[in-house]
Amino acid sequence: MTEILKNMIYYLGQIYNFSIHESVIVMAAVAFLYFFGCAFVTGLKRKITKYVIVSGLLFSFYVSQVIGLTLLNRTITEEARYDLNMIDVYRIAFSGNSVFMTQLIGNVIMFLPFGILVPICFQKIRGILKITLISFLASLFIETTQLYTHTGLFELVDLLNNTLGGMIGYLIYKIFYFVYKIIK
Repeated sequence: MTEILKNMIYYLGQIYNFSIHESVIVMAAVAFLYFFGCAFVTGLKRKITKYVIVSGLLFSFYVSQVIGLTLLNRTITEEARYDLNMIDVYRIAFSGNSVFMTQLIGNVIMFLPFGILVPICFQKIRGILKITLISFLASLFIETTQLYTHTGLFELVDLLNNTLGGMIGYLIYKIFYFVYKIIK
């Protein structure tokens, strides 16, 4: 466990290698789209309250960080790369390879905020099936973009772990929502 924690700290130092300017541009674009949707788009319209502003800014920051980590800080390779073998990755990770285990855990953790923030920001996207689908589609977008821009490795195991992270995040959201309702 100590080795996995050391690996996570090391990887965080390595992967936060993208420009803050790029991250701010992405965050501003996502925030603009979110607040535009809240103000004008049928089905997304919401009264702009402090709660909506804070949750929208958190969501925008989160999206900018995920895009930064998965797309902006990557070196472009000459060829598209993919790995469709999930079983070997899990076998290697669970046989004690802390690097593989760190990557598996990191992909789950990366999508935990997604599962929490999406139902907060988008009230019509609630329910485990909707969150599972939207987590899968968001992860598929990232993996496909990495494949076609040659900025990463398209991995089925990442799709599964990101989706699982979104689902766990949603369950965390539901627990806090339930506790909030009891307290209120």
